[in-house]
Amino acid sequence: MAILDIDFHHGNGTQNIFHERADVFYVSIHADPHVKFPYSSGFIDERGKGEGLGFNRNYPLPLGISNQQYLEVLQKALKDVKKI
Repeated sequence: MAILDIDFHHGNGTQNIFHERADVFYVSIHADPHVKFPYSSGFIDERGKGEGLGFNRNYPLPLGISNQQYLEVLQKALKDVKKI
């Protein structure tokens, strides 16, 4: 099972639920948490923990990203989901 979250803000609650689980792959595309809420999660290096290591992927994006750039990131995220 996979969750692909394409909301402007990082889904920190959803990530927290599945962060240590290997039965759900969580992928989030969102604004860079260095500049937008929540400032404490959604960084690219958050990859899961324990059994869930590798089952979490974050794609923080800079403000002002073009449609083409966004679509390229979305394609990467979809490839991640297809791998599971």
